[in-house]
Amino acid sequence: MPKKGPAHQHCYQADAALRRTFQSLDITELNDDELRDLKDLVLTEENERARQRAGETEDDGDVELF
Repeated sequence: MPKKGPAHQHCYQADAALRRTFQSLDITELNDDELRDLKDLVLTEENERARQRAGETEDDGDVELF
């Protein structure tokens, strides 16, 4: 839509990928260290969710980093 952004879901996804943003985070603005930290955080979260789905839980509440 003019001055509003993409009108279709597939247009929005293509636009977001080209701008390299997620939600309001512009990843092109991150320096290399920040980008690496973000990658580590995402990987840690994915691992924790996979463990929870598999029914694996730790009594002490620790999150497996890698």
